[in-house]
Amino acid sequence: MYHNRPFPIVILVILSVLQIVVSGFVPRTKSPIIIMSKLHQQHVDNASFFTPTVSLTPDSVQRGINAGLACAKQKGWQVTICICDVGGTPWQVARMPNAFAASYDIACGKAKSAAMFQKPTRALEESVNGGRMALLSVPDDRVLMRGGLQIVVDGKTVGAVGVSGVQANEDEEVAKAAVDSIVNLWETTGGNVRSKL
Repeated sequence: MYHNRPFPIVILVILSVLQIVVSGFVPRTKSPIIIMSKLHQQHVDNASFFTPTVSLTPDSVQRGINAGLACAKQKGWQVTICICDVGGTPWQVARMPNAFAASYDIACGKAKSAAMFQKPTRALEESVNGGRMALLSVPDDRVLMRGGLQIVVDGKTVGAVGVSGVQANEDEEVAKAAVDSIVNLWETTGGNVRSKL
């Protein structure tokens, strides 16, 4: 029944005319969307989205395992050695024939803890022994005992080694042999991933 009531149409026409007249007199500014888009583009132009990284390979992991096993055999120790990536996922685990069964889980937990905290598990154990009980609230798959060392290459943690089976300082000695083998490989090849092992 709008044909009997022209009033709303008249108002719409008047408002449209006013909008056209007013917009002719008001200086136009750039849309906030355009301004934000340009600011975003400046940020994008100056941003760094990715950083170069180094990752372990099956060959470097095997080299570390071999070095750790050689150290343990030379000392007459029966151990389990775990090498994991930077996220704490095991790459490889080697358990010597007479290493006790629980050493598997302990070695993996030490490796994961060293990788995730990016520090030796000795430091975590010392913190707990020094009264930092909050560390005991970490998930069950972490082991806060000496014997886990992170693998640092080119200033970045790329993984970790965890060892279990003998005294804590001896576990750490085996872990150090494995870590040193991998780090020395990086240093002697200059980071050339195609170098022969």
